[in-house]
This record gives sequence, structure tokens and C-alpha cells, in this order.
Amino acid sequence: YITSMSNRLVKHDDNWMTCFVRLGRFKRQTDLTFVEAASAYGCQVAVFSNIAIATTTHALHHTALLPSVIPMVVYDLLCILSYFSLQHVTPFPTQLEATLLSMTKYVHPSMYDSLGLGETCDSAVRFAMAFVALCYASLFIVTCVFCIAVYGNYLRKKALPAARVATLHKTIWPNRLARIVFLGYIIQLVGKAGSSILGIDTFQKTLAPTYYPAATTTLDPTTIFLVVANMAVIRGTLARSSSAFRLGAASTIMYLATTWPGMVAAVTLFSTYNLFTDHGCLHAFEGSVKFGIPDKHETLLFCAYSRASFVGEMVIFAAMHAQLVACTMCFMRNRKRGLGLFNTSAPDNAQYLLHSGLGHIHSVEPASGGTGLGSANGVYADAAKTGFE
Repeated sequence: YITSMSNRLVKHDDNWMTCFVRLGRFKRQTDLTFVEAASAYGCQVAVFSNIAIATTTHALHHTALLPSVIPMVVYDLLCILSYFSLQHVTPFPTQLEATLLSMTKYVHPSMYDSLGLGETCDSAVRFAMAFVALCYASLFIVTCVFCIAVYGNYLRKKALPAARVATLHKTIWPNRLARIVFLGYIIQLVGKAGSSILGIDTFQKTLAPTYYPAATTTLDPTTIFLVVANMAVIRGTLARSSSAFRLGAASTIMYLATTWPGMVAAVTLFSTYNLFTDHGCLHAFEGSVKFGIPDKHETLLFCAYSRASFVGEMVIFAAMHAQLVACTMCFMRNRKRGLGLFNTSAPDNAQYLLHSGLGHIHSVEPASGGTGLGSANGVYADAAKTGFE
């Protein structure tokens, strides 16, 4: 409503909604950055909150999914707190998505004092603070969901059934690379979050006191492919599913296909303007309107955040190339693996029940002595202990 009525609202000093659309000292200049960014971010919070609740609820009914759902809920928490797409390697504040961190910095009791409308903007401030409080409430709810999932997984481990799916081969490197990708994601997140928060100060100090330098939140395909690829690795390892690594390899290919153009552009930008040195960075960023006309100290901070974002993206980019090879090798090594089951209560020389014999088993009874696998339809499972691939 505020967006559609902005041209009318900006002309009325007695309407509290005009505070959302007026640009600082410019009385008739409309500014919809905060309204549009906040509304899109609110939808994002609703989406990630519902994903966390729905997936955890489903996993509590199918407890084998809990170990792979927990990392997904962690990602949901990060997205609610500070989600950034991977499209913009160089963190220009006006191109970065709105986040709960930047809104917490932007929304405060005196945020509209510069408009000179007195008590008219009090309702606008209360509305904005209520919106941020609602986002924090969603963050708290998802945190509780995460705790429930962790506790449910703890109970699941205490009551594991006697039979498990046999482990996969060559899963070490995919998991190590997934951790490296997560580390790179955190590094680029810190760089972009720092640039976004610093941008609020520089833009409000030099251009307009009420300006919110942020873009409308979008879920870009590159980020989705990255998440799917690494969640597939986690799922494949915990559920011992070779097909999950096939999904991981396919998602990695799509990630690389959508990332290469942006990474080439980022490397070209950093090389052309020599952004790896303070001198080149000062020459390129100091006084730039894209950063809110920062001074020397602020420019050096922007340089540090830009390098952190670039390093984080490069770590992800390099690790995902290796992840493609690792996931492919893991799938190829395990694709003909039998669906072997083994008895966890047996000693070190656990006896294996082959995939070929499972279709003939109608019931399993304990064998005499209590240490064997038992009998199945009158035939001892010991006859099938020749191993599996």
C-alpha cells in the first residue's frame, strides 16, 4: 500500500506513512528502498521459517532424516539473520540484500528525526521496530526448532535399530570440501555484512539521513545450487545414499555454470583497479557515490570487507571444482554397492545380509545362542555372509 501510494503520501506532512517514503532533507523526493527491501525480506523470513518448521516436523516423523535436516535448519538461521546471494562478489552496499543485521542498525527511535515532522513519525518508528521485533521472533522460533531437531537426533541415536545400511566408500573428501565451502560462505558473509552495515553510516552521513542502502532480496540460482550440492553431500553421508552424491555432482555442475561469468568479472575488476593494495583501493573507492562518499578510514574498511568477500567467494569457487570430482568418484565407487545390512550388536566380525536375499525374508527370529543373525523363512542368514561390494 505504501509503495502504490508513495506519490500522494510524500505530499502530506500529517500522515505517519510519509516518513517511510520521504528522502531525508528532500521534502518531495520519494525513497522506497526501505519499504521494498523490508517487505521482500519479510517474505524471505516467512519462507525460511516455514521451511525449517516443515522439514523438522517431517523429520521427527521419519527420524532417519534428522541428521541431514539439522544442517538445513542452521542454513535457515543464517538466512534469516543475514542472507546474501553469491551474485555480487564486490559488496557495493546498494546492491546487497536487506538483512536483519542491517535493519537492526537502521531502525532506531530517532531514525526519522531529520525529517522535522515531530510526533508524526512516531507511529512509523513503532511500526518499523515492531517489524524488526517480529523478525527476531521468527529467528527465535527457528532456533527453538533447531534445538528440538538436535534433541530428537540425540534420542534417535540412543534407540538405533539393530540393522543399518552399510557405509559408503570415498566420502571423506566430499565432507571435507563441504566444510571448506561452509568456511568460505561464512567469510564472504562477514565481508558483505560489514560492507552493508558500514554503508548505512556513510550514506546517511553524506547523502540522506534516512536512506537505507540495500536492494530487494532475491534467491539467486547460484546460491540454491550451492546449498543443494552441499546438503546432498551431508544427506548422502548420513543416509549412506550413493544417489545423493549423484545429485551433489549435478548441482555442483549447475553452480559452476552460473558462477564462472561472475567470478571472471570479479577477478577482472580486482586486477584492473588493483584492489588488492590499499593504494589501488583508495583510488577506486574513496569518495565513490556507490559507497556513500566515504572518507579514507571508511574506504579502507570497505576495502577490507571487499577482499574478505572476494576471498570467501574464491574459496567456495575452488572447493566446488574439487567437490565435483569428489562427488563423482564417490558415486562411481558406490553405485553398484549392494544394499547390505549388518547387525550392530554382533562382535567385530559382523555378519552381513546380502541384498539378494532380502526379498525372500518374511520374518527374522533370533538364532539360538543370541549372537547370530537368526533365521529367515527357515533358512539361516549365515548362508549369505559372503560379503558385499
